[in-house]
Amino acid sequence: MWFVGIDPSITSTGFVILDEEGAVVHAEAIRMPSKWGKSPVWLVARNQRTVILSHIARSPSAVFSVAMEQPLLRGNGALERAGLFGVLVEALGGVLAVAPSLLKKFATGDPFAKKDAIRLRVFKRWSFEHESNDAVDAFVLAHMARAVHAFCADHGRLEEYLKAEVDVVERLVLPRGGHRAQGRTGRVPNLSPEKRDEPM
Repeated sequence: MWFVGIDPSITSTGFVILDEEGAVVHAEAIRMPSKWGKSPVWLVARNQRTVILSHIARSPSAVFSVAMEQPLLRGNGALERAGLFGVLVEALGGVLAVAPSLLKKFATGDPFAKKDAIRLRVFKRWSFEHESNDAVDAFVLAHMARAVHAFCADHGRLEEYLKAEVDVVERLVLPRGGHRAQGRTGRVPNLSPEKRDEPM
């Protein structure tokens, strides 16, 4: 099973795939070819969708789970960011949508952490580094997808994860104000291509 993290952006989308053991299968920041100049959002979305799906299609088990950072829906470019997010969600058949503050807390324990702090913590925790902050964020998101899957598949046990990471997973999986229940099970979006059209 593969775990996919996507940090979507019009200019540079972070894209990381991890295997079941948490090893990096693929990591990149997807950018439009410079020779194309400034491209309309539909062309950016189509290019990113093509790149992402072409890599996911290589999964040996055809089973994967995706976590993607939610777009900022205010300020300049909000409509374009929302459009890109929507295109990728539709192409992938549903994702685990993650607020930026939860990504930061999972990575560092601080929901207000700066980019440099995230990069440093990710390197210390997982020995991963990349020239693009977007790819670093995508790496964290892929680990979040893996952790959520582990929580749902293993009755809420997360021995390999730190307290801040477990807190974030429980926030994503359990109802607001809920507590971890012994024997709790769940399902992560995108468990198989055959189930992508099922309502969540």
